Amino acid sequence: MRALGDLEFKVEEVYPIESEGSRARVVVQGDAAVSIDYSIPSASYGVGTRQILIETEYAIRITPAPSSSISQEDVIAYLRYRVLVALSASRELTPEDADSGALDEATMEANYAAHPYHRQGISSMVAALGLPPYPLPVTFDAIRASLEEETRVAAK
Repeated sequence: MRALGDLEFKVEEVYPIESEGSRARVVVQGDAAVSIDYSIPSASYGVGTRQILIETEYAIRITPAPSSSISQEDVIAYLRYRVLVALSASRELTPEDADSGALDEATMEANYAAHPYHRQGISSMVAALGLPPYPLPVTFDAIRASLEEETRVAAK
């Protein structure tokens, strides 16, 4: 449970809601470059209620490694997994909660709750598609640090 001032959030339910995977007809064995895009496609709450719904999504693109003789434009596989997290607030929500940033902590709580579902879903799709194993980092913090590093490198 996370708290900000008088507002605390509790995860009530986590629902895997969508998965998608595709792979090239021929998969070259060896090193691969993996990029992870993380997003929150949807977040909603009702004024005067305690319920918050947040969707999280991982989209993973696997391409040949930079050292490979195969073009980096060739996609080996594309995987996408979406999860819905239902949270409850410790009190009824107001319009000021969103404006003040108070609901940002609910988003972080949803990220932590959804990450194990993303890991399991992506691992299952990797196996089903016959790809070499690709485990997601163990924690959401590792995903966030990786994305922040990619952003810093891209900004240079």
